[in-house]
Amino acid sequence: MKLRSVIVDDEPSGRQAVRSLAGAHRDLEVVAECDSGVEALEVIRRLRPDLAFLDVQMKPMSGVELITALAPADMPLVVFVTAYDRYAVRAFELNAVDYLLKPFDAERFATTLARVRARSGERLSTSVSTALREALLSTLAGVEAARQRRDDERLIVEVGGRVHFLDPADLEYVEAEGNYVNLQARDGLYTVRSPLGELEARLPPPRFLRIHRSVIVNTARIDSMEKWFHGEYIVHLQCGRDFTSGRTYRQRIQGFLLRGKEARD
Repeated sequence: MKLRSVIVDDEPSGRQAVRSLAGAHRDLEVVAECDSGVEALEVIRRLRPDLAFLDVQMKPMSGVELITALAPADMPLVVFVTAYDRYAVRAFELNAVDYLLKPFDAERFATTLARVRARSGERLSTSVSTALREALLSTLAGVEAARQRRDDERLIVEVGGRVHFLDPADLEYVEAEGNYVNLQARDGLYTVRSPLGELEARLPPPRFLRIHRSVIVNTARIDSMEKWFHGEYIVHLQCGRDFTSGRTYRQRIQGFLLRGKEARD
């Protein structure tokens, strides 16, 4: 039995990423692609797919608004395709809603599809669809509120007994060094004791891009990039620092470059 799916993303690259990986799974059939939530609403109601790959951030109708507009009887299983940070991902996991964090690879896609297969029988249960819809709405509302709060907040760091309030836009890069992290800002260097992952969660994508397990850069401060060996890149920042990307972060960088190309086109 095939899983009938729709892909909903307002970026062509996002739809292509899902479509190309879906082709490797014989039991997954893409019955429609939509470039907006408005179009997806009509398509889902009409085709009644088993599964929807849904981008969260779309205009004029967001993923939150699309889920809100769907009746429980029309709710497919949902896989979020999102650029949200790890705290949002954790919230999705708590409510048993799977996700694909952009950019993703074939292995992660296969893991997601395995989880979907395990739950595909729930599509026929109205009570389960109602519960899923409510869980999605609750999760998405909380994530959006948290994201908006973070967008308005400055980074609070303590150095040498003095508390500093840093505007994320003023950062050039963040670099881990042992148990410490160096934050290079326009007005100087701040060194704090903190896991890099915690700071990454407080820095809004896509402005901040992790290019190495120990380096996050402000994409607005990138001067140029050049290809290196094995799919790696050398990233030249306006401040004069150069970083070589990690091989496992290649897809993140390529996704960033592709989105920038589409914006220019």
